[in-house]
Amino acid sequence: MQEQRFENMREEAKSKIKDAGLLLFSTKGFTQVSIQDIAKSANISTGLMYRYYKSKKDLFEELVFEATSSMDFLPQMIEYIKDPKIVVLELVSGMLNSMTESFKTARLLSLMSLAFLNDSIDNRDFIMEKFSNLYVQLSKVLEEGQKSGVFRSGNALAMATHLFTTIQGVANAQLVNENYVLPSVDMITAFIIK
Repeated sequence: MQEQRFENMREEAKSKIKDAGLLLFSTKGFTQVSIQDIAKSANISTGLMYRYYKSKKDLFEELVFEATSSMDFLPQMIEYIKDPKIVVLELVSGMLNSMTESFKTARLLSLMSLAFLNDSIDNRDFIMEKFSNLYVQLSKVLEEGQKSGVFRSGNALAMATHLFTTIQGVANAQLVNENYVLPSVDMITAFIIK
């Protein structure tokens, strides 16, 4: 019983640290945030912060890994749904809905962008490969839709990249303007769907 209580306290502290790190990294950037900033935002001591993370880089990398892992749903979606048009509509509506429900999705997307730009992140190549694979998977869906006549013609990989960067842009806009009105699914997919 006592051990479970301590485990819950540890998990709660770690969760506070991760939430604070996500907020600060996504709004200030990696270089402008210190361990002390994160500890203060999480309402914990700097010493406790160091118990969980040796550096802000360790925390940043864990957050980025979790963010990129959150995109693992796409292959399952493609396998399960099969219809290219529905895959694209579900992908975009799911991302927009999660941005509507919480700023966390926008922050996670912003964090992934920061990881692309930060050469000192150890798992940067992993992140780049993960996104490259997502673009390729989505481009195959777009090619299927082009063959069946539901999608516009064009370079499917470029279209997949454009779709993801559009969603990224929407996430960034939401972070800098809390009154930002999210575009509709139709607006975002107009360059793909006939």
